[in-house]
Amino acid sequence: MKNQITLEPCAGLGNRILALVSTYKYAKETDSELTIVWKREEASYAKFQNLFKPLDGKIMVEEIVEMPLKRQPLQTLWGYLKKRKYKTGAIFLDCDKFGNEDSAHNVYRGRKYYSKATGLCCPIGHADFMCLHPSEVIDSMARDVWSRITDHTIGIHVRRTDHVLAIENSPMELFLETMDFCLKEDSEATFYVATDDQQVLSELTAKYPGKIINFSGPKSRNKEAGIQAAVIDMWSLSKCRKIYGSYGSTFSQCAALIGDVPLVVLKREEKIGSE
Repeated sequence: MKNQITLEPCAGLGNRILALVSTYKYAKETDSELTIVWKREEASYAKFQNLFKPLDGKIMVEEIVEMPLKRQPLQTLWGYLKKRKYKTGAIFLDCDKFGNEDSAHNVYRGRKYYSKATGLCCPIGHADFMCLHPSEVIDSMARDVWSRITDHTIGIHVRRTDHVLAIENSPMELFLETMDFCLKEDSEATFYVATDDQQVLSELTAKYPGKIINFSGPKSRNKEAGIQAAVIDMWSLSKCRKIYGSYGSTFSQCAALIGDVPLVVLKREEKIGSE
């Protein structure tokens, strides 16, 4: 009996993508039936179809809304009913059921499942991301900035706002030291900067005039344009020759896998250029 899997990717964009791509891979390898429940919520308010091209024709993406009832009562209730349809008769798996990359083979046992996930359910690599491509809307929005990324461009991902681990372990001085080192190694180096903190972008633009590339769209996660900008940032980083990322961020990890490029996570007490 084949698995029937309904996946609800949760949390931020990086977490959702890791959950989606790994479950997609597992479903393909095991001939499992797969449905994606893609929810618009305050932390990620964007339709799947406005971010990515359609997945394989056999895989359905069900779009729902999950917002506070006071703000969008009818859409949220309709989304709840859709989720209940998929959960009926299914074994419910919460996010903690997938604590490692081999979880899928240990958890899925030829039954009907409704799975919430925030990360990998099986190992994935660069080739597995061929199932996911930015939408035509994204391609059009990003065309100019992508044309500015060259063989000399280095990706810089500075995660701030609510990510405590990144703020504590990847302080700004590490990024500055790294960028200075990169410029000493290659005077033609430029930097694609992806950050959720406008102050960080302003500081880097002032310190490295003419060296910073960035997509200037909104960064708010509760607006679709903000999530579209995040997708552009992720794919922009993937086009760089190397990425320096923030500690504890799946965003940097996804970008490196998409582009099959080296990722160095900057962490306090570890300096670039040292033995």
